[in-house]
Amino acid sequence: MELWKELLSSYVGILSLLTIVVAAGMVGYCGWLFIKKAREAEEAERRASGRLAAR
Repeated sequence: MELWKELLSSYVGILSLLTIVVAAGMVGYCGWLFIKKAREAEEAERRASGRLAAR
């Protein structure tokens, strides 16, 4: 309990918490972007292989 008090009341604690939140947000965004790009690449590959098979 004392740790939470210090984390939320001191200047260094607030900056540490902000750093953790920003880092977690960056990890989440990069993961989302990676999954999105992988799905787009799979879809483009599927479309390209469909066009090649039709020729």
